[in-house]
Amino acid sequence: MFSAHEKLKVRNQKVNLDIDFAQKQLSGNTQLEILQKKIDQVITLHARQVHVKSVSVNGVAARYHLVHNTPLDKICPSAHDNHRETRDLLNFTISYRRAYEKADKGELYIEIPASDPSGNPLVPKEPGENETGANDTSIGIWKVDIKFSIKNPRGGVIFAGGLPGDVPSHCYTDGQIDSARMWFPCWDRLDVSYPLEVRVSVPDGNIVLCSLPEVETRVKKGKVRSTFMSQEGFNLPVRSLAMAAGPFIRLPDPGMSQRIVHYCLPHVNAEQVTLHSTPCDLL
Repeated sequence: MFSAHEKLKVRNQKVNLDIDFAQKQLSGNTQLEILQKKIDQVITLHARQVHVKSVSVNGVAARYHLVHNTPLDKICPSAHDNHRETRDLLNFTISYRRAYEKADKGELYIEIPASDPSGNPLVPKEPGENETGANDTSIGIWKVDIKFSIKNPRGGVIFAGGLPGDVPSHCYTDGQIDSARMWFPCWDRLDVSYPLEVRVSVPDGNIVLCSLPEVETRVKKGKVRSTFMSQEGFNLPVRSLAMAAGPFIRLPDPGMSQRIVHYCLPHVNAEQVTLHSTPCDLL
């Protein structure tokens, strides 16, 4: 039996996000080109704390099942279980590894439709090669589109500020080991990398920062939309992706020319930010 990692390969992924600071919400869609390497009617991806609105495969609505799995909640026995609680490092390590091995198998299961609305068999956009090297329409490239939203996330993306007397509303990714799947559906493994394109829209007066190179930023109808894209031939695992958005101000480092730029919230003293590193620094 093949694992999900052996059965598929993500060729590229596009992520479109709209950030609502007031509602502490992300909404949008993601598009993936997936090479199904083995005959299987199910595509498995990673997604946690995500509300999936709809899924389509090659433009055809698809059935899906989302497993709400939070591995860290299951590492230690619950107080309601009839198990003796263990707090030694060995048992914690065993439970920790077991929990994450289960999570790495995937949480979002998408059924490939058998046919399109006209009743014609649904086949990949591009045929794949079977074990003999011949073209096989039962395997190949599938284009998957997932519409989703996340509200009041518990991790992955942190919303902060906005209260009376507080700092301005902003958000940032927390960089945890599996945080990518906590703010958009993806194939979230450390040993897998593929081209990424990320587009983020925020209200005017805010900016978006990302660990990917910026391609363009446009302002239209009170929205700032920034696009970031991985460089050709230089792909990183999706869990390496970092993002921050808010009313940040740009502070060039006088000692490092254009190599390093600091970003901070408006209330932070510019001199302090220049002299001392902060969590908002971006290389």
